[in-house]
Amino acid sequence: NVLTERRKNIMQRALTRLRQVVGRVWPSAVVDVYGSNATGTAIPSSDLDVAVSQIPDNGGRWKTPDLLGALAAELNSAREKDWVMKVKLLSRARVPLIKLDC
Repeated sequence: NVLTERRKNIMQRALTRLRQVVGRVWPSAVVDVYGSNATGTAIPSSDLDVAVSQIPDNGGRWKTPDLLGALAAELNSAREKDWVMKVKLLSRARVPLIKLDC
Protein backbone atom coordinates (compact mmCIF):
# COMPACT_ATOMS: atom_id res chain seq x y z
CA ASN A 1 0.00 0.00 0.00
CA VAL A 2 1.29 3.41 -0.97
CA LEU A 3 0.38 6.59 0.81
CA THR A 4 -1.77 8.63 -1.57
CA GLU A 5 -1.22 12.33 -2.22
CA ARG A 6 -4.59 13.03 -0.59
CA ARG A 7 -3.54 11.20 2.59
CA LYS A 8 -0.15 12.97 2.58
CA ASN A 9 -1.95 16.33 2.33
CA ILE A 10 -4.28 15.43 5.20
CA MET A 11 -1.32 14.44 7.38
CA GLN A 12 0.56 17.62 6.48
CA ARG A 13 -2.44 19.80 7.34
CA ALA A 14 -2.87 18.00 10.67
CA LEU A 15 0.83 18.49 11.42
CA THR A 16 0.62 22.20 10.57
CA ARG A 17 -2.39 22.67 12.81
CA LEU A 18 -0.80 20.65 15.62
CA ARG A 19 2.30 22.86 15.42
CA GLN A 20 0.06 25.93 15.68
CA VAL A 21 -1.66 24.58 18.81
CA VAL A 22 1.66 23.58 20.41
CA GLY A 23 3.01 27.04 19.57
CA ARG A 24 0.09 28.67 21.41
CA VAL A 25 0.76 26.57 24.51
CA TRP A 26 4.58 26.74 24.39
CA PRO A 27 5.93 29.28 21.87
CA SER A 28 9.50 27.92 22.13
CA ALA A 29 8.53 24.26 21.61
CA VAL A 30 9.51 22.23 18.55
CA VAL A 31 7.32 19.53 16.97
CA ASP A 32 9.27 16.84 15.11
CA VAL A 33 7.87 13.97 13.06
CA TYR A 34 9.34 10.51 13.53
CA GLY A 35 8.35 7.00 12.52
CA SER A 36 7.08 5.89 9.14
CA ASN A 37 6.04 9.37 8.00
CA ALA A 38 9.53 10.68 8.67
CA THR A 39 11.23 7.79 6.88
CA GLY A 40 8.87 7.78 3.90
CA THR A 41 7.57 4.28 4.61
CA ALA A 42 4.05 5.29 5.71
CA ILE A 43 1.05 3.40 4.39
CA PRO A 44 -2.59 4.61 4.37
CA SER A 45 -3.27 3.18 7.85
CA SER A 46 -0.15 4.77 9.38
CA ASP A 47 -0.52 7.27 12.16
CA LEU A 48 1.45 10.47 12.51
CA ASP A 49 4.07 10.14 15.24
CA VAL A 50 5.39 13.40 16.65
CA ALA A 51 7.59 14.41 19.55
CA VAL A 52 7.38 17.80 21.22
CA SER A 53 10.63 19.16 22.63
CA GLN A 54 12.03 22.37 24.07
CA ILE A 55 9.06 22.74 26.38
CA PRO A 56 9.71 25.16 29.23
CA ASP A 57 9.64 23.29 32.54
CA ASN A 58 8.41 26.26 34.58
CA GLY A 59 11.34 26.06 36.96
CA GLY A 60 11.02 22.30 37.35
CA ARG A 61 7.46 22.57 38.70
CA TRP A 62 5.76 21.01 35.67
CA LYS A 63 5.65 17.24 35.39
CA THR A 64 4.89 15.28 32.22
CA PRO A 65 1.18 14.69 33.08
CA ASP A 66 0.74 18.44 33.67
CA LEU A 67 2.39 19.27 30.36
CA LEU A 68 0.31 16.74 28.45
CA GLY A 69 -2.82 17.91 30.25
CA ALA A 70 -2.20 21.50 29.15
CA LEU A 71 -1.74 20.42 25.53
CA ALA A 72 -4.75 18.07 25.65
CA ALA A 73 -6.94 20.90 26.96
CA GLU A 74 -5.85 23.14 24.09
CA LEU A 75 -6.44 20.33 21.58
CA ASN A 76 -9.90 19.70 23.05
CA SER A 77 -10.75 23.35 22.45
CA ALA A 78 -9.70 22.80 18.83
CA ARG A 79 -12.42 20.15 18.53
CA GLU A 80 -14.86 22.96 17.94
CA LYS A 81 -12.96 23.74 14.80
CA ASP A 82 -13.14 21.14 12.06
CA TRP A 83 -9.91 19.18 12.38
CA VAL A 84 -9.88 17.40 15.76
CA MET A 85 -12.37 14.58 16.28
CA LYS A 86 -11.03 12.95 19.45
CA VAL A 87 -8.37 13.68 22.07
CA LYS A 88 -7.32 10.94 24.47
CA LEU A 89 -4.76 11.69 27.17
CA LEU A 90 -2.73 8.65 28.25
CA SER A 91 -0.70 10.24 31.04
CA ARG A 92 -0.18 7.02 33.00
CA ALA A 93 1.21 4.98 30.10
CA ARG A 94 4.83 3.84 30.20
CA VAL A 95 5.50 6.59 27.68
CA PRO A 96 2.87 9.26 28.38
CA LEU A 97 1.15 10.50 25.23
CA ILE A 98 -1.86 12.09 23.62
CA LYS A 99 -3.76 10.11 21.01
CA LEU A 100 -5.35 12.48 18.54
CA ASP A 101 -7.88 11.57 15.86
CA CYS A 102 -8.21 14.10 13.07
